[in-house]
Amino acid sequence: MKTHYRPLLLCVAFLLTTNQHLRAQADDLGTWSSLTLKKSWGALTSDVRLEHRSEQNISSLDCWFIRPNVSYKITDWLRAEGCYYYIRKPASSSHRTLLGFTATVLSGALSCSLTERWQYNYAIETGVSTNSLRSKINMAYQIENTPFRPYVATEIFTSTHWNESRHYLGSTVKLDTHQSLDVFYEYRVRSSRTVQEHIIGIGYVINL
Repeated sequence: MKTHYRPLLLCVAFLLTTNQHLRAQADDLGTWSSLTLKKSWGALTSDVRLEHRSEQNISSLDCWFIRPNVSYKITDWLRAEGCYYYIRKPASSSHRTLLGFTATVLSGALSCSLTERWQYNYAIETGVSTNSLRSKINMAYQIENTPFRPYVATEIFTSTHWNESRHYLGSTVKLDTHQSLDVFYEYRVRSSRTVQEHIIGIGYVINL
């Protein structure tokens, strides 16, 4: 076995161990799994994501959604994006749009980015609409001569007050020139829920 694949096995082992530990001790445990198809044309990139999310210790569906997204690289350090979500929950559905910008600073193998996005959500059954600001900071490091790019990130949702915080620890794994994985642990706190949420996620990305 090649040496640079050992971190992947360690990462999978960590997630499996964390899964069992959180089942026993956490307020709630969920999973996020997604498939993304991506295509780039120079500075323009588009993708479509299909995602499934579980909750209540992985015993029930939280939601699933489909999300087309378009982004444009304005400069070497600034990118604009816009996306639409159709979100389906067991008893409701909603439309969501996001518009935002991401600024990225590079220093060798280390990158740091700040993303600011405006989110509009419309609940179809009730007709209620909400607006919020999503602010996310991300730090990642490309490990030399390996396919691994570990990262830490924090995202905060605010409207007239704080709504939600998400904290991530994970890694992207480049499988080949057209395929990659995003494996992560997320700690999530929401003002609308009294429980703390722990999420194990994996995303599969195909570059067309």
